[in-house]
Amino acid sequence: MILLSPGRAAARGNQLVGPDSRGRRTSGDAFNSLVFDERYNRPYNAMVNAGALIATDMVRGGDDGERLERILEVMRRASGNGSLAVDEDVFQAEMRTADRNRATAYLMRSDGMLAGDVEATLALYLRQCSVVVSCRGLAVMAATLANGHGRAGAVSRGGQGCPERDAHLRHVRGRRSVGLRRGRPRQERG
Repeated sequence: MILLSPGRAAARGNQLVGPDSRGRRTSGDAFNSLVFDERYNRPYNAMVNAGALIATDMVRGGDDGERLERILEVMRRASGNGSLAVDEDVFQAEMRTADRNRATAYLMRSDGMLAGDVEATLALYLRQCSVVVSCRGLAVMAATLANGHGRAGAVSRGGQGCPERDAHLRHVRGRRSVGLRRGRPRQERG
């Protein structure tokens, strides 16, 4: 799930708070890039780890447990699997090896890009990276995203639909504009 998390976090950010504080252009940088748009004080590309950390920081809730539950609920609806959960062993392993993400988060906080507690934001991000989901669940999530969420009930076995359609469509348009993880524009993909 780790490789999918920046995109999922960006979609949740669009759904929960809007797309305004995350970049949208092709950066050409790797997924773990430390290059930021100094003019707008944000990552160039919302689909890299830095953008996912900002989207995670933007998720609101009474406490970290409530914030995680909001994220899991979006994932559960998108996959049609109400039992998706965090694998705590994977999470602990991720926490032990998250030096670059931790450094990125502290750097972003020092530049005013992150408002919340860095360790709590990092833990929440890594928990969503540690969610256990089957290949079938991932396929249903992809179909749900491809159908613009509004038709998610027709795709997901849960039949509940998914996040708000307008927020998702902004996310899909953003993904199309930034290309793949390495930042190659859509027309250059093979």
